[in-house]
Amino acid sequence: GTLQQTNQSLCEYHDPILKDEILVVLLQQPSGVTFGKFSGVFHKTHGYQLKLSRHGYTSLQSLLEDMKDLVEVVGKETQDPLIRCKFPSCHQLVEIFPSGPKSGIS
Repeated sequence: GTLQQTNQSLCEYHDPILKDEILVVLLQQPSGVTFGKFSGVFHKTHGYQLKLSRHGYTSLQSLLEDMKDLVEVVGKETQDPLIRCKFPSCHQLVEIFPSGPKSGIS
């Protein structure tokens, strides 16, 4: 189990960009995204897999808990809760990616 421990310390980095990317996904889906579909929608939006452990989160739930001032989870008691942006007016964030992340700004 020594490998596990080195892994653990790498995971303590919480990436603020990750949160912006989550919001970009949610803002493109105004009616919300279910837990079950979220990673697929994320992949489609940003072109890569959502790797929560890389950012220090054990689950989507723990990430959203960290973002609860921006994001709401609807129907927590159901099989597949819905994730929505609390203030769609916070969509000025989307200006970070005017035409999606592949607009080749750099």
